[in-house]
This record gives sequence, structure tokens and C-alpha cells, in this order.
Amino acid sequence: MNARGITTLLVGMALLGSLALTSPSQGVGATTPNRVPVWHAPTSLPGVPAGSSSVYQATCTAPGNCVVVSYWPAWYYPTHVYVSTETGGRWGRPVIIGAGLKYFMVNAISCATIRNCAVTGSYQTSTQILGFVLSESNGVWSSPVVVTTPPDFVGLTSSPGLTIACPRIGNCVAGGGTSEAWVMSETNGVWSSPVVLANTSLNYQPSATEEVSCVGAGECTFSGIDTGGSGVFTETLSASHWDTVTQIANVVSPVAIAHSEPASVNSISCPSVGWCMLGGDYPIDLSPSETFIQEPYTAVEINGVWQAAHEVPGTGTPSTTNVGTTSYVRCWDSMRCVAGGIFTVHNLLRTWVSTYPAGRWSGIVDPSQMMGSIPYSDPNEIFCTSPALCVLSSTDTGSGSNVAYDIINGHVPVIAGPVLEDNSWDAHWQPAHILYPITRQGLAPWAFVNAMACSPTGIYCILGGGRATNFTGNEQSQTAFVATFF
Repeated sequence: MNARGITTLLVGMALLGSLALTSPSQGVGATTPNRVPVWHAPTSLPGVPAGSSSVYQATCTAPGNCVVVSYWPAWYYPTHVYVSTETGGRWGRPVIIGAGLKYFMVNAISCATIRNCAVTGSYQTSTQILGFVLSESNGVWSSPVVVTTPPDFVGLTSSPGLTIACPRIGNCVAGGGTSEAWVMSETNGVWSSPVVLANTSLNYQPSATEEVSCVGAGECTFSGIDTGGSGVFTETLSASHWDTVTQIANVVSPVAIAHSEPASVNSISCPSVGWCMLGGDYPIDLSPSETFIQEPYTAVEINGVWQAAHEVPGTGTPSTTNVGTTSYVRCWDSMRCVAGGIFTVHNLLRTWVSTYPAGRWSGIVDPSQMMGSIPYSDPNEIFCTSPALCVLSSTDTGSGSNVAYDIINGHVPVIAGPVLEDNSWDAHWQPAHILYPITRQGLAPWAFVNAMACSPTGIYCILGGGRATNFTGNEQSQTAFVATFF
């Protein structure tokens, strides 16, 4: 998210009572039975310039071992892109990547281990937007591998990288596109040529590969959208071979296709080969007015066969004031998943989270109701590190003026979120957590979160973004920050 204005960071948590949790006083990796983890004070990143810098991507491989990507300047197109690595709970000085490339931007990062990562994104020439993949091996970053695809129907080439996953060192997959979807794979440190996806049986040409989930090296599933955004497709890498493109049924009605109403896919999770879940939003036609709204949906692959997409139960009866999306799905097996997103009720933005016990969705939970006096919620990230812990970040977009914001207990909040306890899979949200105090009476220095990640093992999460460091009239400078939870 990239927005001017005060941000309230909401961070939610839920824990299994029997877990052994990291003790902040003992350092990362130490454990104390039954100790509740806490959010620690946000810090700036060593070596990343203060003033107009912000974190935009994050990933973690183990407690205390995380990587973030920061931009400087934070607004518009960066001139420097920094990669900072945390090892054992300590942040090192950053490495600059993409030096000398115009408008070099990183859209996704994945790490098999610390110091063995890969990123994908785009940069511009005088006539093209080119995608790239860029790999790190033992702490050394290679030169970008340029992704070139055939020109689109108007003779332009735009092939940004949008998603990447690295299930094993030197073995990654990436995908992207804007008018022609592409995928490519890395084997033992060598990237293949991009494969442009096509399937004449589809109503539309696959245009962008946007999300990916891997079970292991050579076993990955991509999801993306068709030309015009009218449909959703999947593509699977199985035993290191690309399968046939599959279109998800029930995503877009014929009426919506006729009106070029877009669908989206925002997240995919595959806990095992042949079983995946994806989520996004699709258009609903409010006939006879032919007014379209976006409804949250999920779709499931069972034994290698994708089922039709369905609206998430409880996200509202379609009306002109109900609009929503599924922004996140995470599955640990075919019986345990969690999804989250946003929806509106009478023009008020709300968060929803739902669990998937025993293969069916439970009722939704609205964590935004835990936000006290902050009515202008803009949920932007949700991340689940295990069935025991989910974290949500959200922003306070303010009341419409530069300084008239709701303040909780004299502080600018950053917030805290959901817990999934025992096997009941009931979501319980904790109260808001305050990160930044007010520095001037009546003026809240804004902050916002762009990225969040949790370790795949243990209880350890980070969030990153930018926070205001001064006010000069209407101009506000920001500095990249990270905050940790353990």
C-alpha cells in the first residue's frame, strides 16, 4: 500500500496455550513455556537512508532470519533498491540491487534460506517494460536475467515479474506479465527461458501470472488472470514439466464478460500435490441494472481437479454498497485453512477472516470491530504462520483532513489480530497494539505497513513500511522501519 495519511497498524494474534514461545529477554531462538509473544518497538534499518525510504517486500525463513526490500525514494519510482538481511535477530547493512537500471522495482521475494533468495519485478527502457529475475547465492547477488516475451496486440512489450517462490536453494519459479502470462523455472541455479502460457480452449488468453505456491522443487501451482481480467486460470509445474492451463469455473458470468468486468486472484496455497486453494474477487451482476460489484471468492483443487469458485459465506448479500475481496489464503492440509480479506457494508470498510475446519467454511469474524475509536479501517495485510497464529495489519485512512484523526489513548495505534485456539478453529482477536506515540499535541505522525511476513516455524513475525519523521507544511518525509513479534 502506498498512501499519504496517518496509518493505524493493527496487529492481531491468537496462540495455542501449550506452545513454547520465544522469550524476548532471552533472545531469538530461546523459549519459555506459555509466554505470550509481544510486538517490539519498531526500528530503522541500518544503512537504508532516512527520509523518503520505505520497506515494500518481506520474507522470513526461520525465527530471527528475515529479508526485506526497501526503496529510496519511497514515492513514485525508486533510484535505489536495498536488500537488508536479518540473521539471528540482527539486521545487517543492505545490498543495493538493480543499480543503473531505470525504474527498477521488486514485486516479489522468496528465500530458500537466508542468503539464498530470489526476486522478480520490472525495469524500463525507452520503449519497453521488461521483467527480470535476480538470484542470490551464499549472499552474492547475480546480474538480472531479463524476461522477454513477444509484443502484445499493439506491438508493445510489458512483461513484469509478479510472483516468485524458492522451495529449495537454486530451485525457484517465477511468473508475471500484463498482456501475455509467462512462467519460468530455475534448476540448480540456472534459469530457463520464459514459457508464454496459451490455451485455445479458454475464452481469453492468459495475461498475467500473479500468485504461486510450491509443495517442493518441481511441484508448483501458479494462478493468474485472463486477458481483460475476465477469468482466472491455473498452471501447474509437476515433476518439472508444465501441465495444461486450467480455467476456474464460475468466476465470471457471461454478462460480466460482455461488459469486460474484471476478476482477480490474490493468493494461492498448496499444502500437498493436487490440493490447493486460491482466492480473489469476482464481479456480480446486479440485474437488471447491470451494475457490477466485486464479491470475495475461493476455489479448491481436489485430487488434481479444480472445483468451481464460490462466494465466501457471510461476506454479505450482494448490493451496490457491498464490495469485497479475498486477499489471503493459507492451508496446512485439506482440512485446515484460513482466509481473510475485506468487504464493505453501507460504504464502511470491514475486515473478514474465516477458517476452514473439516473441509467447509465457518462463519466470518470481523477483527475491525476490535479497532476501538478508529472508524476508517483499511486492512492491507494478513499472514498466518501456523494454525495457532495469524497477524493482521490495517491502516487508519483518517477523517478526510490532514490532521483530524481519531487517536486511541493519546497514541497512534499499530494493531494486533487473530488467534486460532486448539482444534476448535474459532478466531479470537486481541486489542490494538500501539507502536508510535504522538510527537506533537493533536498531530499524529503517520505510518503505514507495506509488507508482513512470518517464519514458517516457531512464533516470529515482522512487518515493515515507512513512518513520518517530520512535517514541513504538507510535505512529509518517511523512513523505512521494521517491527518484530516474538
